[in-house]
Amino acid sequence: EPAPIVTDVSPADNTDLSEGPVDIEVTVEDVNLPSPDTVQVQFLDGNGSNIGSQQTLNANGTASIQYPGLVGGENEWAAEVTDSFGNSVTTDTFTFRVPSELTLRDANDPSEIIDDPDVEATVRFFEEDGEAVYPRQPTNGVIDMTGLPVDTDFVVGVRDESDTYVSRITLID
Repeated sequence: EPAPIVTDVSPADNTDLSEGPVDIEVTVEDVNLPSPDTVQVQFLDGNGSNIGSQQTLNANGTASIQYPGLVGGENEWAAEVTDSFGNSVTTDTFTFRVPSELTLRDANDPSEIIDDPDVEATVRFFEEDGEAVYPRQPTNGVIDMTGLPVDTDFVVGVRDESDTYVSRITLID
């Protein structure tokens, strides 16, 4: 009995996404489906730990799951596909990247998040070439970077309109 074949994966390896959540999926083909075979699909994270519960396919098709615990930067995944005859195939490990968030912290006490509602911070992300500017407002000391390109260096300028804190400029790669 031949092993199942994984024909498509999504997202493809080294994909840059602008936001989450992210659905990961594989398309599986097995010559013995729909009967007498079944195929089990288990998604794995970059450490080889199970992501969600195992899925059963009774016909050729697609298995998918929303990637849990999405982190800014690189996220890794793979799929392990096993048929009822004991044939198993594990895909390569695939990587996708998503933007993260930026947390405003006190330079004198980095454990302290600056979330004082009386402090108005204006944050502007400047692409390295200076062409595009992405202004953002912090919420509870956190700036959401969703929608920003993940493959671009940024110069981040933070200015406090209330003059409680010193303005800062930081490079984020």
